[in-house]
Amino acid sequence: MANVLADMAIEVKAATLLALRVVRASDHIEGSAQEKAFARVATPMAKLFNCSRAPAVAYEALQCHGGNGFIEENPMARIYREAPLNSVWEGSANMNEARTGAPRPPSPPASPGIMAANPKE
Repeated sequence: MANVLADMAIEVKAATLLALRVVRASDHIEGSAQEKAFARVATPMAKLFNCSRAPAVAYEALQCHGGNGFIEENPMARIYREAPLNSVWEGSANMNEARTGAPRPPSPPASPGIMAANPKE
């Protein structure tokens, strides 16, 4: 059980850090071409990653709760039901994959923004 919880904590932390990094890039989109390129590519990537992992993490959490997770008084039941809907609310996975795999041709190359270890503020 401890290993399952540790794995879930790592996935949730990774998803949170990815989302925060995309938010940071979006906040600095006007001042840096590198951040603009990163935000353009990383936003659909983050949505795709976070929305595809949410049902799996919810399932593992439900397994940790056991039968109590299905009781309607437990918030886990609602989380388990709604986790697959994240991909619908944030755009379908197919749409995000298309955005990630096919950047618009007139846009500047995004690779410098992705490869930058320490983006300039």
